[in-house]
Amino acid sequence: MAEWNKKPRSGARMQKSKVKIKPGRIKREKTPGSSILPFIGKIMSAAEEKQAADIVKIRLKDGIADYFIILSCKNERQIKSVVNEIEKQIREQFSRKPFHIDGMPECEWVVMDYGDVIVHAFLNDLRDLYDLESLWGEKKDQIRKRRIRTAFDDEDEI
Repeated sequence: MAEWNKKPRSGARMQKSKVKIKPGRIKREKTPGSSILPFIGKIMSAAEEKQAADIVKIRLKDGIADYFIILSCKNERQIKSVVNEIEKQIREQFSRKPFHIDGMPECEWVVMDYGDVIVHAFLNDLRDLYDLESLWGEKKDQIRKRRIRTAFDDEDEI
């Protein structure tokens, strides 16, 4: 009979595990409160350097992170470039690596998980389809006004 299939002897007691598992969130690395804004600013500036568009920062009241940063790119190559630039600059300045990067082979929607900050890099069409901004709290009117304002600001610079 296989080891895993054996029944315990009669009268034998199962030992209690000494490891206590507490329900709840996984303990994640958090950026100290005073340094979260420079951390977010660096992510946003790295994305701007690679011409990411419609960069939005959303403060989450409760949930899986403290902030979402959502940005749009024109094509898969640009998403890969933006993600690599963010990862490089954060590693250089803050000595942090993301816990996980998901979506890289396809590069249509890439998620970078830094624990307290989660970065979503979308292709334009997918960003409109999933609409994370309205799902996680911001009203569409506020976002639309911000996008229109940035579009006009870009035209003034040309």
